[in-house]
Parts: sequence; C-alpha cells; structure tokens
Amino acid sequence: MQHIAKEGRCFSIGCNRFSDDIQSHGGSCIIGPLGTFLTEPVWDKDAILYAELPRAALTEAKMDFDPVGSYSRPHVFQLKVNTGDSTNVNFV
Repeated sequence: MQHIAKEGRCFSIGCNRFSDDIQSHGGSCIIGPLGTFLTEPVWDKDAILYAELPRAALTEAKMDFDPVGSYSRPHVFQLKVNTGDSTNVNFV
C-alpha cells in the first residue's frame, strides 16, 4: 500500500477484514502521499481507523515528484530516426 500512495502521490486507505477464524490477519491502514503511515497497520483485531488528512501534504508530495530525473534513462533508451526514408524508424 505504501508504494501505491507514494507512486500516485495521494492518500491511500488499505482496508482488509479480520475474522475470528483468522482467514485474514487484517493490516488496515491509512497512508500519506509520501508513503508514510498516518495510522499504523492494525493486525489481529477489529478496529476503526481515523486520521486527519492534511491537504498541504498533497502539494508537498507533488513538488517532491521528479518525473524527469529518476525516469529519464538515456543510457538505456534511445530513439533514432532515419530522416532519409520516412518509413524507416528504429527503436533501440
């Protein structure tokens, strides 16, 4: 769940059920846009989770996002276009 919140730069709520016959141990939590827990995961019991969602955290997270730096990999991807023949485009 943390990677979903961090990748999307959004608040995420992880809802899981807990049952007496332990089909699932729970783990429900609320996560902030930078992947930090606003409420820690709750295991092995029923609970209702509450958290204050600060709207400023969304702005901070979007300003922290670097779509060019970590995703830009010119050493791995190259686009080469043969301008002499418009039907010949090579992706390397």
